[in-house]
Amino acid sequence: MASAIRTVARTARRVAGARVACAMVTAVAAAPVAATAAATPRKSSSKAAPVADAAASASPTDVLSYWFEDDKTQFRRKWFMSSKEDDEALKAKFGDAIAAAKRGELAGWEGNARSALALVILLDQFGRSVHRGSAEAFAGDALALKVCLVCMAHGWDKSMSPMERMFLYMPLEHSEDPTMMRLCLSKMADITEVPAALDFAKTHADILERFGRYPHRNAVLGRESTQAEVDYLKSADTFGQ
Repeated sequence: MASAIRTVARTARRVAGARVACAMVTAVAAAPVAATAAATPRKSSSKAAPVADAAASASPTDVLSYWFEDDKTQFRRKWFMSSKEDDEALKAKFGDAIAAAKRGELAGWEGNARSALALVILLDQFGRSVHRGSAEAFAGDALALKVCLVCMAHGWDKSMSPMERMFLYMPLEHSEDPTMMRLCLSKMADITEVPAALDFAKTHADILERFGRYPHRNAVLGRESTQAEVDYLKSADTFGQ
C-alpha cells in the first residue's frame, strides 16, 4: 500500500486539478488491496477497534475520546488555541504513543476507519502541540498524509462525522505539495456542515500559492527565508508554531 501511495503522489504531481487527484487516490484501493486482501483484510468499523500493540501506551479510543470529548459537533478551544498547560498535559498522556507512531510502531492502527483516524490525529495534531516551535512538530506529517490517503482510498472518510473528516483531511492542508492542497480544498468544500474548515484551508492555500511553502516553518526546519517571506512573517499568523 505504501508504494502505491507513493506512486499516486508522484503521478499526481504531473497532473492538474483536485478532481484528477481524487480519482487517482480512489484507484489505489483497487489492485493493491485486492491482491493482499486474503492476507491483510481491512474492514471499517463504527467503533475504534481494540488494536493490540505493545508499543502503544494509549488506544485509538483514548485518542478519539480525548480529542472529541464524546461530542463531535462542537469546536474545542484546545484544537486551535491550546495553552502551554494543554500541551504539557497532552505530552504526559500521549507522548509515548506519539513517539511510537512516528517510529511506525502503530501500523496496526491503519486497519480500520476509527483507529486510522486516531493515528492521523496522533501524528498530525498531537505531535504539533507536544513539539510546538520545533522541527519535531512536523516529523509525523509524511506518515499522517499516507494514512489519510489510505483512508480515502478505502472510502472510510464517508463513514465519519463532519468534524472527524475535517481532522482526517488536515494532513492534506499541512502538506506543501500543491496537488495535495487542491485535493484538500475539494474535500473541505464537501464538509458543508463546518464552513470554517474550507475557510481555514483557503487561508493555507493562499500562502502556499504565494510562497510555494509555509514560511513560518522556515526557521525550525533550517530553511533560509526570502526577503518576501521575511516581510510576510513580520505580521503573519504562524498557526501556533
